Amino acid sequence: HLEANAIVPTLLQSLLPMGLRGLAIAGIIALCISTLDSYLHAAGLALTHDVLEPVSKYFKVNLNELRTVRYTTFFLGIAGILIALNAVHAVDLLWDSLAFCAPILMFPLFSAVMGLKPDKISFYGAMFTTLLSFFTARMLLPVPYQHLSVLICVLVNGITFLALHLIQNGSFVLVP
Repeated sequence: HLEANAIVPTLLQSLLPMGLRGLAIAGIIALCISTLDSYLHAAGLALTHDVLEPVSKYFKVNLNELRTVRYTTFFLGIAGILIALNAVHAVDLLWDSLAFCAPILMFPLFSAVMGLKPDKISFYGAMFTTLLSFFTARMLLPVPYQHLSVLICVLVNGITFLALHLIQNGSFVLVP
């Protein structure tokens, strides 16, 4: 008969004595901060190393990678705070981030694990069409059916990724 938001507070209040309640709450907060810190650091490093560094090499600009990681991590943290302040429910924010990222990464990741040699053009083409289908599905589907946008995006990503790979290579090239 409890709401989902009241489960953890009710368990803490009914099962733990006063001193251990505070320790358990501090542990939960430390766990959340540690996880968010790891995600933030990985995002700043990935953005710098995988996006900004290749762009700077293309334009022949010297990039101080350590300083750039610091700045990107800082700005990603500020962006995360602003997004979190505008979110109504944390679970909805988590679902939206997974619905946005998971379809983009699913087929390239599975294909690499299965031995298919993915390339940049297949990945970027599939990413573009998946993002386009994500925003289109979110705008056109009625609210009760918006959960289907994830399935639509996964199908679009898989078809586009495999079709582009097939067009480029003439067959499915597997790495031994």
